[in-house]
Amino acid sequence: MIVETQKGSATSAKPQPSAGSIAGWGVIIAHLCNHVGAWGKGFVLAVDQLSLIPRKAYKEMAQRHSKVMPLGETQFCEVEPNLWVANMVAQNGIDKAADPNGCLVDYKALDQCLKTTFERAVLLRCNVHIPSGMGSGLAGGSEKMIHAIVETRARHTPLVLLEQQLQFVPRVTLWEFDDASADSFVGKPTASKQALVASVFGKPDDTGEVEDLDEMMENL
Repeated sequence: MIVETQKGSATSAKPQPSAGSIAGWGVIIAHLCNHVGAWGKGFVLAVDQLSLIPRKAYKEMAQRHSKVMPLGETQFCEVEPNLWVANMVAQNGIDKAADPNGCLVDYKALDQCLKTTFERAVLLRCNVHIPSGMGSGLAGGSEKMIHAIVETRARHTPLVLLEQQLQFVPRVTLWEFDDASADSFVGKPTASKQALVASVFGKPDDTGEVEDLDEMMENL
């Protein structure tokens, strides 16, 4: 799967209908959700402008789990024909003070959510659209780490699935949204490299860099 970047909002993506003998494709807009049922800040406000269906479905799921949803769960909501929103539950609560590094993103859960989303995209003939800053604003995660997880999971989408859809290989687009006047805009916090590595491995290495993401993903 190809990963690319564009300027704008992920909610602007639209399905491409079939035209004669040329098959069209759908769209999955994927975003990060917390596991306690809180919905009201950040990218979800842009989702609300698109459709209230994802909010309603997410709230119902939270109620079913007594507001403690399983991390790694992904909920798909079709808001228009061939236009889906994926509510990816990979944020551990909403209180950054509860984490010593101020990071609420569960990277292992995020990888599981992306695996589910990308495999569904292949089966449904959908491109995947993700806000570039997903998890790096209110959730306090590292954008660099999250982008690397997205790219690694895209590479690891099972080939057996792609063989079933040889005429269509999904594209993953990370949308860079920079309209600071929008209600859904969240500024990016500055996190140290040591805090980033500590949030994943428990302690930093000599350089603070993540050298082998594939190995990291195996150890998560």
